[in-house]
Amino acid sequence: MQVGEMVTWTSQSQGCTKTKRGEVVAIVPAGESPNRPPYIGYKPLVNPGMARNHESYIVVCKGKTYWPRVSVLEPVGRSEVTDLRDKLERARRLLSLLVIDSPEDLADLEIVMKDADTTRILGE
Repeated sequence: MQVGEMVTWTSQSQGCTKTKRGEVVAIVPAGESPNRPPYIGYKPLVNPGMARNHESYIVVCKGKTYWPRVSVLEPVGRSEVTDLRDKLERARRLLSLLVIDSPEDLADLEIVMKDADTTRILGE
């Protein structure tokens, strides 16, 4: 993975499972802590644990800094991001009209509503 790449991962805490999406902002070499320079520009992690024996990544999601396990990270394809932005633009156009004139308009609105959580993750 590279700096600037969008990734997604699933985490669990107190019995709740969440899927997160964020941007890789730094690469942490094997054996280093994510709270040491040159990573100081990001909010330090609270109790990040021991340094890892493999390359890892600092990810920012909704303004929070994470150091997820590499094994759970999955890259988000550019086509997926483009598709989500297109759907968001269609939703904005539909909502600006405030009138649904055809079954196609209703179908478009339903698709956009199903994707509402995803577009919220992107911060749009």
